[in-house]
Amino acid sequence: KRGPTAWIPVVADAGAPPPPSARRGHSATLVSTAFSTSVAGDNAVYVYGGCRGVAKYLDDLHVLDVFGGSMRWTARPDVSGASPGPRAWHSANDVGRGRVVLFGGARGAGADGGVLLSNELHLLDTAKLAWSAVRPAGAPPPPRCAHSATCAGDALLVFGGRGDDRLCDSGVWALELDGVLLREEEVSSSSKALSSPLEPA
Repeated sequence: KRGPTAWIPVVADAGAPPPPSARRGHSATLVSTAFSTSVAGDNAVYVYGGCRGVAKYLDDLHVLDVFGGSMRWTARPDVSGASPGPRAWHSANDVGRGRVVLFGGARGAGADGGVLLSNELHLLDTAKLAWSAVRPAGAPPPPRCAHSATCAGDALLVFGGRGDDRLCDSGVWALELDGVLLREEEVSSSSKALSSPLEPA
């Protein structure tokens, strides 16, 4: 019989590198897969980016190996490809086959005192530890941050967020994931775009 639901402090392996620096607006994505990486095997949490202080946007990747309860950090693993760059309040989802799709987010402060927003898609292949850009056909959602994203069947659903007008919206977009899960060289030509907002039934 299980005990009551309770929070439990998690202590990382004492012999491992230190955890990531304090931050907010980062992503933390659990990838549970049969693929192995150079830094962690099954069941690893990939932490990307975030913001430290008022406007220090980060572009670092950290991996927490949670397999078997080891709780061992790997700081700044050697990752190939062009990273998404500094950003916070983005989304990052495990879409299967050891791949994480990162969408949108805030990239830093703009000249007008606002925040530079993104609607880019990036793919992290955790088996190869490689970043690549995903450029689907069609019109993507407007740039945004602080949205939510979740996988539903063969699609990634993006909801809401804050746009360039500094207002929140309630739009929903869907990215068909078939192309994202193809071989790396086929990603750009085969992915289908985040569609226009879904119409209500």
